[in-house]
Amino acid sequence: MRTLALASIAVVATMACGDDNGTTPPPPVCTVSAVTVTGGNVSRFIGETVQLTAQVASADCATPPAVTWSSQPAGRVTVSASGLVTAVSAGNVTVTATAGGVNGSAQLLIIEPPPGDLR
Repeated sequence: MRTLALASIAVVATMACGDDNGTTPPPPVCTVSAVTVTGGNVSRFIGETVQLTAQVASADCATPPAVTWSSQPAGRVTVSASGLVTAVSAGNVTVTATAGGVNGSAQLLIIEPPPGDLR
């Protein structure tokens, strides 16, 4: 009888001190107030690159959220995960950085190299 009572106490103590069935609490909500893109508003020849940087403003983020990059119109440039833009075809393009649901953007003008230029 004594063994049974001790086993019951051990089970109750384990359940009371458990870690919510193995789940961890979600990270705290992080509010992004602005995303500023620097390095843009320039012209580049097709084939050239420009490095853009996204600065994320947030007051309550221990670690700023990840930045994702996109461009419009699609196919005019390629943008790496680090913000390196490579010019692909001529025309105006908007490159956008997004973090925490907030966008910042920069404009670029992609131009054809002069005739005879072997870039």
